[in-house]
Amino acid sequence: AKKLGLALFVMLLCLLVRPMQVNAGNVRTGTIGENNGITWTYDEDTKTLTITGEESGLEGIYDSAIWSLKSPFAAICEDVEIIKVQDCTLKGSVMYMFARLKSLKSIEFNNVDTSSVTDMTSMFYGCSSLTNLDLSEFNTSKVRHMICMFYGCSSLKSVDVSNFDTSKVTTMSSMFSDCTSLTGVDVSDFDTSNVTTMGCMFYGCSSLSSLDVSNFSTSKVTNMHYMFRGCSSLT
Repeated sequence: AKKLGLALFVMLLCLLVRPMQVNAGNVRTGTIGENNGITWTYDEDTKTLTITGEESGLEGIYDSAIWSLKSPFAAICEDVEIIKVQDCTLKGSVMYMFARLKSLKSIEFNNVDTSSVTDMTSMFYGCSSLTNLDLSEFNTSKVRHMICMFYGCSSLKSVDVSNFDTSKVTTMSSMFSDCTSLTGVDVSDFDTSNVTTMGCMFYGCSSLSSLDVSNFSTSKVTNMHYMFRGCSSLT
């Protein structure tokens, strides 16, 4: 009787523990990019998305994979609060890579190679909860487009773009549009010698108090439409 009772107790314990084991690691995984070289892991408990790996092809194009309705990544976009990009090589276009992650509060880049990236259009578009962004390790020497790169990052107070190599960039329109919390941004070393459009570049940056664009070359610029419109704190 004692053995039977012990056996029933063990069975009951196993039934209680098993669901806990299944749910303990609320982790999803997947791949993004044209060649599935970049992998992502999402921990639902900490709301942390980790991205790592190397794109094996010449063109990355990550946005289509992320925002596809068939992608499991699409289901977590509303919940992600922390992103860690580590030991990662990105290539080609990173257009919309982190866009529309409205709950995103912080993103860390550690050992990330962007030397082969050519397009950063809308990379952080609409990340309205993001407060600080350190992009000091970004290699942007081949980037041609930075359109709407930080558009709508309304909580962004600081962004480090001081090491950006913009010598090949041709479009900067709406780059910082509606960054309403941004108090300052160092663009003093931006090489704009090949830029043709700067329309709405700082549009709606209502907290921006100072800005040094004295080194901007505008010899090829054809559009400065609303470049500083709404910069009501700029003195």
